[in-house]
Amino acid sequence: MVATHADEELLRAQEEAKENDATKDMLLGDINKRDADNLELVYRQCRRFFFDNPGKAGAFMGVTVAKALKKLNVDLEGSTRRALSPIWRHESPVADIDKQLLLAGVRVERRRYEDPQDTVRSGIYIYKANEIAYFISEPFGVKTLKKPEESQGENVVDLRAPHRKEWDALMVVTNYKE
Repeated sequence: MVATHADEELLRAQEEAKENDATKDMLLGDINKRDADNLELVYRQCRRFFFDNPGKAGAFMGVTVAKALKKLNVDLEGSTRRALSPIWRHESPVADIDKQLLLAGVRVERRRYEDPQDTVRSGIYIYKANEIAYFISEPFGVKTLKKPEESQGENVVDLRAPHRKEWDALMVVTNYKE
């Protein structure tokens, strides 16, 4: 099998990602501690966004993931557009996105935590060179204090209320800034 220029480019990107990996010479315990420390720093940078229904919260989450990836040179919208074009139909948008992620040195993880106290940690983690670049939480129910109808919510009290009668807004937290 003959290697193409694209194959060589992907191999070069894989090698570069290995070289730029900040954790390549660390022990697993050290990596876990470092990840926890980085996560704390990311959480301190997060902003809160409030929504009154799951559809709006989920749409916000999706748009924010796409914008964050675009800042890291991964174009989800362009991949989808190309996949719908008759010229590019032979190429899968998933394969194109995977290729872009690899070339950009970006990794995306979706984590879910079952413990109600860890609800805010559930979400999409976007890594660049094994460092957390962006975090976008899953939408979760919160109880707000004296929320006027026109407000988007303030003074979050309870992050663990899973039932609609116990929460009056959905919150998404993210460190992404435009």
